[in-house]
Amino acid sequence: MATLDTRAGVDEHEGNFDLMVSKTVSRSTLILLAIVAGVSVANNYYIQPLLYVLATSFHQSTKTIGILVTLSQFGYVVGLVTIVPLGDRISRRFLLGTGLLLSVAFCLLQSQTRSFPIFAASVLFTGVTSTVAQTSVAFSAAISDPDKRASSVSVVIAGLLTGILLARTAAGLIAQLFGYRAVFLSAAIASAALVIIIFALIPGEGTKAKIPYLSLLSSVLTFFVSSPLLRRRALFGGITFACFSIFWTTLAPYLSAPPFHLNLISIGLIGFAGLAGVFAARLAGFAADRGFGHIVTPVGWLILIGSFSALVIGRRNILVIVVFAAILDLGIQGIHITNQSIIYRLDPLSQSRVTTAYMTSYFTGGVLGSAGATLAFARFGIVGSYLFGVVITVFGLLVWALGRSREKLMIQELN
Repeated sequence: MATLDTRAGVDEHEGNFDLMVSKTVSRSTLILLAIVAGVSVANNYYIQPLLYVLATSFHQSTKTIGILVTLSQFGYVVGLVTIVPLGDRISRRFLLGTGLLLSVAFCLLQSQTRSFPIFAASVLFTGVTSTVAQTSVAFSAAISDPDKRASSVSVVIAGLLTGILLARTAAGLIAQLFGYRAVFLSAAIASAALVIIIFALIPGEGTKAKIPYLSLLSSVLTFFVSSPLLRRRALFGGITFACFSIFWTTLAPYLSAPPFHLNLISIGLIGFAGLAGVFAARLAGFAADRGFGHIVTPVGWLILIGSFSALVIGRRNILVIVVFAAILDLGIQGIHITNQSIIYRLDPLSQSRVTTAYMTSYFTGGVLGSAGATLAFARFGIVGSYLFGVVITVFGLLVWALGRSREKLMIQELN
């Protein structure tokens, strides 16, 4: 498959910063980008273990409070479409710093408002600015050698996943001890500190392509339409993140109610099961760089199907829930990193737009997953939510099986 040329008439000598620095990326830069990804994405996940207490504080129904998760993920999709592509046009360091600075403002608003509509709006816009995490991922892909790209990306993804993990745990702990408002105040302080570090330590970039903003956005669609491989892997990403959202959107309301009656600290500690996802991200990156990525996807689908099925059966056992929270993350992140190791081969000069095309589908799946899980939970309880997960993962496995031969040929053409 030929490299996609969607740079809207850019001169061949412009916009080549990504290629120039690919030989000079340092481990410390990758670690810093991982920290940026983790801190920024955490702002979008603090609400998940707090849904029950937020419902109580704002006098909302526990069965519909999951709408906050849907709003946060919808905001993330908006940011992916409108902000992340700018990384191919302007300094990614500027995007990282500005995005986190805006997150400071929205987190402060969440910590102070007593109006649910204002709180919900701030959750939405926090989702938009949290796409700083995806700018970090695209940055790591752009500055890495092709034969080490999956491993480099997996470092930043591991940081991103750690941010999600610590967000859930820290939110539960801080809210239990000091109230939920302290969670968002702490998030604002952490983001503000990182803004200073970004401008001090992350290297600047050279001249980039002068692509008009509308052309930049339209080229994302061009990528998506012209690449069946990107569309296929974007679909897989959307399904896996829908699985993630199905589980975590309904977890706090389910465990806060009878027969569990768990407090916020206990629910937050379940987030440590996500360490399996961090491990899976690094393992999948290692496998992809060594030519074994083709086996990760089918194994991932089987893990997801088995996890949701086990959760239906063992839904009243807290140990089963904790164990399969870990196993579920293992399958999700294995497929996700494999997806990214494939799509970042499409065009070295357009990593931000490839990221946008893929991650928009990824988080659209998350929005649909959380919305579907909220509806299923309200009507059929936790069984309905988990069965919804079974159905979409079986669909993912079937799509993979039917197109695996053609995908193998498309990947070979990229090598």
